[in-house]
Amino acid sequence: MTRIFLTTSLLLALAASAYAAPAVHINIQAAEGAKQTVRINQPLPQHFVARITRDDGRPVSGIRVAFAVNACMTFAGGSAPACPDASLYGRFDGDPNAVVSDAQGNAESPRFIAGKIGGTYTVFASQIGFAQEIDGQTFSSLPPSSTASNLFSITQLGAAPDSVPALNQWALLLLLGGIGVAGLVHGRARKVG
Repeated sequence: MTRIFLTTSLLLALAASAYAAPAVHINIQAAEGAKQTVRINQPLPQHFVARITRDDGRPVSGIRVAFAVNACMTFAGGSAPACPDASLYGRFDGDPNAVVSDAQGNAESPRFIAGKIGGTYTVFASQIGFAQEIDGQTFSSLPPSSTASNLFSITQLGAAPDSVPALNQWALLLLLGGIGVAGLVHGRARKVG
C-alpha cells in the first residue's frame, strides 16, 4: 500500500512539473529620470522610474524592485571594501527596497537626495530575488538583460557660488559707472586747461 502511495505521489509530482509553465523573462528599463543633474545636498528633480515588461513588451505588475546607488562593490571572496557613507553620494528618502511595479509595469523609487560631494553616480534597479511568483506564474530577470543595471545617472554639482545680493550688484555697477564718468570729466578738464 505504501509503495502504491509513493509511486502515485511521484507520478503526480512529475506530471505537475511537466505541466508547469516555464518562467517568463522580464526586462527592466529606465522609464523616467534616467539622467539627472542636481546640486549637492538637494533632492533630485524627478524620481527614478523603472519599467518592467515581458519580452514581448507587455507590462508586468506586482514585481518587487530594489533601487541602489552603485557606490561600492562587494566581492565574491566574502571580503567587501568599506562602502562610503551614504551622506557622501546621496540617499533615498524612504525604503528603496519596498517598490512594487504598478499596472503599467512602472516601479517608482522614493525621492533621492544628493550627497555632500560632487561626482557622477549610477543607480540601478533590479528585481528582488531574481524570480517571483505572481498568480501562479514565475517571472524572472535571469538571464539579465543588458539594461538590468546602471539604468540611471546622477551628476552632483558642487555648491552654488555665493551670490551677491542684487542691491550690492547695483551698488557696484553705480560705483564703477561713477568712476568711469569721473575719469571722463577729469580727462576733458585736462584738455580744456
